[in-house]
Amino acid sequence: MDSAEAAFIPCAGITAYRAIKYSRSNTGDLICLLGGGGGLQHLAVQYASAMGLRVLAIDTGAQKKALALRLGAEAWIDFKE
Repeated sequence: MDSAEAAFIPCAGITAYRAIKYSRSNTGDLICLLGGGGGLQHLAVQYASAMGLRVLAIDTGAQKKALALRLGAEAWIDFKE
């Protein structure tokens, strides 16, 4: 991975990871991620999924839905619908 592509991981990635870690969620638990289709939360979707959590992503828009589901969310809620 190119350094420019990885630059956001130390800040945004750690922020998202820490929130999941301190949620005390266990493998198989459902975790709800507001803004799951972008910002910090697209990283949280990936981390939570990799940690064995079931991810519900909440955001709006078809592109964000596609991204969240592709990154590991099992369910989606569009808050404008």
